[in-house]
Formats: sequence, structure tokens, C-alpha cells
Amino acid sequence: MQAEVLKWYQAAQDENLPPEKVADWVVEMLQPQLTGHYDPLRTGIYLATGDIGAGASINFWAEALACGLGFANPAQFPGTLASSCATHIATKLSMQGANYTLVGTTEAAMAAIQHGVSDIEAQLVDYALIVGIDASPPSRLGALLLARPIEGSGNRLLCWSREVAEGSAVVPSAAEAVMGLASALDDRSSYCFGSPYEGCVSLLP
Repeated sequence: MQAEVLKWYQAAQDENLPPEKVADWVVEMLQPQLTGHYDPLRTGIYLATGDIGAGASINFWAEALACGLGFANPAQFPGTLASSCATHIATKLSMQGANYTLVGTTEAAMAAIQHGVSDIEAQLVDYALIVGIDASPPSRLGALLLARPIEGSGNRLLCWSREVAEGSAVVPSAAEAVMGLASALDDRSSYCFGSPYEGCVSLLP
């Protein structure tokens, strides 16, 4: 299965962003890159992360333990959910397609790409926004906007296969997996990463 890479982006924030600010930072980074390149009604979000919601959960339960559960600020609770960031992106960018959050490292990034490419192929969406995020400092973000391949466009193709290719990169986080693909697109180099249970993703010339 293949998809065309329309846009890509990677960013890092060295400061320790408060948990409630991570999703705002992601939208701030992505919005200018995506404007004019997608149809929000036909765009799905496929987000992979190992720690979105962790910091907010720690803060929420620390307050609950200190003040009593009845006095914990309910406004903080949505941020404790791993899916909070994907929901925030969809709300701010008016994306109404599929919305997935997968928790983990390489496998999560693999599965996010697999879902996005499969949904494009099944015509459930026209565009798939793949996002890999590490919330813990330094916060890291990698994103790819995928679409159905158009012959002769000249854009790089992202290919997902069930077999793990020899020499596939091993990456420690979902963000680094997507950032690696973005870097390879910037450098016009080849790149492949995979995991035993999810197959592999590679960039084609």
C-alpha cells in the first residue's frame, strides 16, 4: 500500500511545556504548514505518542490527593486522556475525518501510518495527517500529510508493507519515527523503519 507525501514537518521545543500547552504548540506548528493543502472535511488524524496525557494525569491526581477528589479541577481532566491532542487538532483545524490515537513507540507510529494509508486506499478519507509526538521535554513533533498517489506528481511515496525489510531502523519513540521520515524527505534520502509485529514503512524515490 502506498500514499503520496504532500507536506511534512518536524519541530522540537526545548522548554518544558506544561501538559495543557502541548496540543496548542502542535496546532501552532502545523497550521501554517497545512493551510491550503488539505480538505478538512476529508482529512483524518492518525496520532502516535508514548506520553500524551501523562503529565496532565500526574498533575490532576496530585491535586486530587492533596485536596480531595471532589475538589480536583474538572477542567484538567480531558488533558489526562491520550486522545486529547488529536481531538484538539481536529477541533482547531476543523478536521472531520477519522481520528485515531495510538499509544506506544515504533509500533504506534507504524500502526498510525498503516491506518492512514489504508483509509486513503479505502476512500474513507482523501488526506491522512500522521502525527508523532513526544510530550516530555524536549517536546518533539513529526508530521506527514498523505494523499492518494497521483502519477507524475514527483512527490515521494510512503510505502507500507507487512514484511520487515532488512536494515530497517529501530527508533525509540513515535515522534522520532515520523521525524526520521521528515528528515529523509528534507534530505531527499531513503529511509525505512519497522517492527516485528507491524511490518515496515519506507520512502520510495
